Amino acid sequence: MRKFLAIIVLLCSFAYSRSWIALFGSYDCVECASVKEEWAESFNRTDDPVLIFLPIEHLPNYYLLSRIETALQVKEKANTFPVIMLGRRLMGNVEAFWELEEEFNKLAADAPHLPETEQFFKLADTATTPVVKLEVKDAPPQKPSEQPATSPQPAAPPRLAFFRQKNCSKCSRQDKELELLKHNLPDVEITAYDVADLASQAMLTRFHNHFKIPRSKQSIIPLIAWSDGFVTGRLAEAAELQEKLAHAKGDCFWLPPITNEELEAEKKRERSLLDTFVTIEVITSGLMDGINPCAFATSLFLISYLLMRHRRRRDIAAIGCAFCLGVFGAYLLFGLGLSFLIDFLNRFPWVKSGLYILFAVISAVLAVLHLRDALIFRKTGKASDMDMGLSKETHRGIHNKIREFMEHQSWLMVPAAVVLGAVVSSMELACTGQIYLPTLIAINSAGVNANSFALLLLYNVCFILPLLVVTGFALFGTGLKAVTTWAQNNVFSTKIAMAIIFAVIAVIMIVLVLL
Repeated sequence: MRKFLAIIVLLCSFAYSRSWIALFGSYDCVECASVKEEWAESFNRTDDPVLIFLPIEHLPNYYLLSRIETALQVKEKANTFPVIMLGRRLMGNVEAFWELEEEFNKLAADAPHLPETEQFFKLADTATTPVVKLEVKDAPPQKPSEQPATSPQPAAPPRLAFFRQKNCSKCSRQDKELELLKHNLPDVEITAYDVADLASQAMLTRFHNHFKIPRSKQSIIPLIAWSDGFVTGRLAEAAELQEKLAHAKGDCFWLPPITNEELEAEKKRERSLLDTFVTIEVITSGLMDGINPCAFATSLFLISYLLMRHRRRRDIAAIGCAFCLGVFGAYLLFGLGLSFLIDFLNRFPWVKSGLYILFAVISAVLAVLHLRDALIFRKTGKASDMDMGLSKETHRGIHNKIREFMEHQSWLMVPAAVVLGAVVSSMELACTGQIYLPTLIAINSAGVNANSFALLLLYNVCFILPLLVVTGFALFGTGLKAVTTWAQNNVFSTKIAMAIIFAVIAVIMIVLVLL
C-alpha cells in the first residue's frame, strides 16, 4: 500500500508547475519581513515561485519543520530562526539565502516530494499572491514518557533548568523545542533563568560547580540541564530531552533557593572580572592621556626649547626628568584629592548612582565629540579646527611659563622644572582631566583602598611614560623630529582611540550602576 501511495505521489508531482520556498519564522522577525518583501526581486527566476510563510508561533508549523529535517536527514539542524527551505536545502542563515542567486532556479526545481511537503506543492499551485501564509492543522502527537521498566512511578514531576539570555538568537529555537517537549510531556516543569540577572548568574555558577565544568570565554548559553546531565553548544531536541528525563536520577540542584552567600560570592566574582577590565582600561587610558595633543605638544615644546638654547645632554636629561616628576607628582596629588572626594560622595547611594549616570552621559558625549574632531581633522588636516583641546590662549600661556622658568640659572633649572611640571599639569587639567576624572570614578567605585591607590599609581605611570620617551629621544639625539612628525601624522588615530576609550568608560559607568 505504501509503495502504491508513493507512486501516486510521484506521478502527481509532475502536474505541479510552480516552485516554492518555505520560510519558517515569527511575526516579529525583521529578517523574515525582509525576505518576504525583497526575495521576489532579488533573483533571476525562470518561473513564478511562491514563498510560503509558516509562523512558528503556531506549534504544528514548528513540528512540521522538525519532521522535514528528519526526513531529509539533516545532520546539523539550524539553531536560530528564520529557517528557509529552498529545494532540499535548509538554511538558518538568511545571508546564505541571498548568496544563492545563481543556484536559485536549480535548487527550487529540486524540491523534495515528501508527505510533509505535499501541501506546499498544492498551496503553490493555487496561490494568487507571491507570499502566502500556512498554519498546519495537524497537532504534534503526544509521545508517552518512557520510564525504566524496573523503576516505580516517580512522585515528583520531571524537571529541567533552562539558562537563556535576552535577545539570544540561539535561544529562540530552543524555546520551541521546549514548547514541543511540554506538548509531549505536559507534567514537565521547566525553570527558566535569564543570565542577565545576578541571582541567575549565581545559579549558573552553581551549575558549573555541580557538574565541575570550568568557565571559559565562550558563552554556554543556551543551556539545558536536568538532575544528572546537560546540553550546551547545540540544540537540545524535545525527543532527546524526554528520553533523558525518563532515565534521570538524583536531586535537581537548582531547586534550593539561592543563598545570600552565593549572591555575595557572585558579586565578588563579577567585581573581579570588572576589576580586570578596569585595570586594562586604566593602562590604556593612562597611555592615551599621555600622548593626547594637550600633554604631548607641551613636552615637545619644552624639549625643543631646550635644544634651541643649546643645552647640554645632561641638562636636557635632568630638566626633562624633573619636569616629568613635577607632572607626575601634581597629577598624583590631584588624583588622590579627587579620590577622597569621590569616596565621600559614594557614601550616599543616590549620589553614587547619580554620579555614575552623569559620567556615563558625559563620557558618551565626549566620545562623540572626539569622533567629530577626528572627522574634522581628516577633512581639513588642521588640528586648530578641532574643538576638544586647549585654547590658543592656554597654549600661549603654557609656552610663556616654559620660557619664564627656563631662564633661571643652571642650578635652579631642575627645581624650576619640577614646579613647571606641576604648573603645566594644572593648566592642562581641563583637557587631560576628560579621561582622568571618569577613570578615577571607576577606580574608586569600591572605595579608597590599597587596590584603588595601586591603580591610581599605574595610571600616572602610564600617563608619564610618553613624556619620558620624548625626553629619551631628545637625550639620545635625532629622534625628536621623528616623534613630532609621528604625533602630527597620528592626530586622527589618536582622536579615534580617545573616542573608543570614552565609549568604554561610559560602558563601565553603566555596569557600575547596575552592580
